[in-house]
Amino acid sequence: MIKDFIKAHPTDVKSFIIGKDIINQILAQPGCAGIQFHNAINEKGEKTLVYIGLDNNGAPMISYKSIDIEGNFAHEDGIVGDKVAPNSDEGWWGFFD
Repeated sequence: MIKDFIKAHPTDVKSFIIGKDIINQILAQPGCAGIQFHNAINEKGEKTLVYIGLDNNGAPMISYKSIDIEGNFAHEDGIVGDKVAPNSDEGWWGFFD
């Protein structure tokens, strides 16, 4: 499937690298059941991904309820990841030529 994509779209971004720390932070949010990845365009006009946690109903976790240090209910902003590194044409991609 990867070879087919590269053959069909030779000038397109081939992959993205996302660090495990941000994935773990998103999944560690209270009530997070998974992550959804969205195609996007960054501030440089390049293809990228935006990723956001989903609750058990599949709704994006834009915010979630928490309890602050004083025991009061609070609303926290959900974590939205948007910093990825496009993989270069070098390295292991040669395997798919």
